[in-house]
Amino acid sequence: MTSHTSEPDPAHMLDLLGRATPVTRQLIEGLADDDWSAPTPCPDWTVLEVIEHMVSDLAQFADVGAGAGFDPLAQMSLSPADALAAFDEAAGRMLSTWSDPAVAGRLHSMPWGDTPGATLIGFMVMEQLAHGWDLARATGHTPAYDPDLIAESLAAAEANDDPSIRVPGMFGPIVTVSADAPTIDRVAGFLGRDPDWSPPVKPNDQP
Repeated sequence: MTSHTSEPDPAHMLDLLGRATPVTRQLIEGLADDDWSAPTPCPDWTVLEVIEHMVSDLAQFADVGAGAGFDPLAQMSLSPADALAAFDEAAGRMLSTWSDPAVAGRLHSMPWGDTPGATLIGFMVMEQLAHGWDLARATGHTPAYDPDLIAESLAAAEANDDPSIRVPGMFGPIVTVSADAPTIDRVAGFLGRDPDWSPPVKPNDQP
């Protein structure tokens, strides 16, 4: 059984997810042709591969809500042409499935143990912020997540931190970040990102 310091409110988690996914969508919609193959803060993943991971997890978590199993290492294959539509479909299904209080309010069988539905929704909130940060940092942008959303999500994650979110394929060990750093960078550090990461300098970009 997974242990949690406090159980988040399912409706609140779903509200946060509903506020986060449109911003992620804007990041995907705004990608330029040469952005898709750019490296990201996720080791060995390009921008397209980060999106494939996000869409795969949204789709799988929607399936979990309907009673299916979950594979943390599963990743679908997408092309730049179909990535946005795939994100829309998976995010919409995730929000629709988990809007049922009976789904969000019960325990779900996961590889690391039975987990409250609200906690699983919270995982998806943090994934939007973490991977949204990845996409923005990889392409030289600032993710336009609402500051209140970021602060509320970080507070909820810190209150419910346990080993289940550190399993392979999800989030890495915490990276220490200054307490006065931007809140989105604190989220990135909490989820295993280095806030100082920047894209490698291309040979033709060197002075």
